[in-house]
Parts: sequence; structure tokens; C-alpha cells
Amino acid sequence: MVRNSLVIVLFTVLLAGAVGINSFGPQNYASNGKDLSGELVVTAESEEEAELTGPEIAEETAVDTGATFPEPDELSEEEAGETLADLPPAAAEILVSEVYRKIAMDVGIDPEDDSIMAIIAFLGSAYDAESLTQMARVFNLWNEAYLSEAEVKPLFNTRFDEQSGKVYLDGSEVYLLIPRYEMTTATLVPLEFSADFNLVEAADADMRTKQNTGIVIIEQNVSDLFPNAKIILQFGKDYVEFSPYISLKDGSLVLPEEVKDVSRLFSWQAIRRLEATPYHEGLYQLMYDLIHFPDIE
Repeated sequence: MVRNSLVIVLFTVLLAGAVGINSFGPQNYASNGKDLSGELVVTAESEEEAELTGPEIAEETAVDTGATFPEPDELSEEEAGETLADLPPAAAEILVSEVYRKIAMDVGIDPEDDSIMAIIAFLGSAYDAESLTQMARVFNLWNEAYLSEAEVKPLFNTRFDEQSGKVYLDGSEVYLLIPRYEMTTATLVPLEFSADFNLVEAADADMRTKQNTGIVIIEQNVSDLFPNAKIILQFGKDYVEFSPYISLKDGSLVLPEEVKDVSRLFSWQAIRRLEATPYHEGLYQLMYDLIHFPDIE
């Protein structure tokens, strides 16, 4: 009876996804006075030119996808494991993400290879208005090619600034992570150096750890030399943890075998030079207020 109920729920989720929503779900933090689930909503009708506040940047073309901001998932790792363990093989197969399948085939990855838990792409860095715009351009190409009917959720490493009383991004590298199974749970855990210079979970990790399910936008890493957060992926009994960062040796992403780099589909190095490429307004607005601009405070 439980299995039948779960299968019905899964088909309901799949049908809801087919309606065609492209959205960013909020995390459990205040966005400097804005309620991400209410006020920060991209309307269905876009304007020719987006009005940007803050530091002056060149006039750009924004893309408005009619994104909304649903409530974040509350499914814990334990709950995810227990639920998925009860599913029959046929039901688990339904959960294979169509977005994952399409991208995997385009880059030559076998979508049926169950040793791979996720694919990931580096979108660029976002540390000021200009770099944020460039990164949002790269994401928009991914959005138009694969994500127009997908829900994309944020998984941002943030910190609380006591002086300003605001929450800011703790890092600038941005990644798009697409799990093989739609119900894969992704958890971001902040890291810091211990007294003996080993990376360990941050002292305040319990308060800053964030979790979401499905396709996520990851933001982390202040320095090119080491990561400042780790990502934990779990689907049933499948589990992997890693800290994505760019190798200084050859510029590739340092990843475990269970996660494959697909950044080459839309090279951020090449796209950043294409000034005519429209940027994704929803992602821009979501991240803008979380970037620390000490020169204008």
C-alpha cells in the first residue's frame, strides 16, 4: 500500500513538472530585508532593458522567464533515504531526470550509467555587478537549452556580517549541479581551517548548512587555492561528498568519479566575451542583494 502511494505521488510530481515552471526556490535565510518567497518575484512580462540598481554597469539585455520562488524542500537525508529505499525499481527509474538525460547524451555520457550521481558545470564567478551579469549570461544559455521547464533551487554558502547586520555570499564561484535522479538531496556544509590547517566543518556549520532537492545553483569558494564548503549528495543508499573547485594546474574541475564536468557545453570563458548574450534576470536579482559591495555602503 505504501509503495502504491509513493508511485502515485511520484507521477503527480512528474505531471506538475511538465506544466513548465522555471523557478528559484529560496533557502532558509533572510535576503537583506527581502522575502524571497514573496517580494522577489520575476513577473511574466519582461521589459526590453532591465533596471539595475547599485554600481553602474553597461546597459544589458535581461531575460525574464516568469520565475517564481516556491518554499524550500524540508526533506532530510534520513527521510530521503527511507522513502527511496521503499520504492520498487520501476518507480525509481521514473525519477531519472530528463534534464540530466538530455545533457548527458549531448556530452557523450551514458545516461543509464548508474555509477554517476550528478553532472556539474562551472558558470563563472560573481563578486560584483559586472561579473554577476557575465555569469547570469552563461546560466541563461543553459536555461534556454535545457532548463526552461525545470525548477532550479539555490544552494548558497552565506555568512552573517555583524557590522552591517546583513547576510552575504561567502564565496564567488557559481556552479550548476544536475543530479541523475530528481529526488537526490544536495546539502552544502561550510568549511574552515582548523588549528593544524586542515579543512573541517565550520564551527557554525549547524546554522549555515543548507539543503535542497533536485537541480541546484551552488555558490561557494572565496579563494582559488581551497574550497570553503562541501557538497553532500544522497539518493537512497547512494552517497558522495565533495568540494568543487577549479584546478590551478589545468583549469579543470576537481571532482569525484560520481560527478562529471559538463562545463564544455557552454564555455564561460568564450561566452563572457559575447556582450550581446542576454543574461538571466531572475538569477541576477536573486544574487545581487547577497553580494557584498563595501564601496557603496
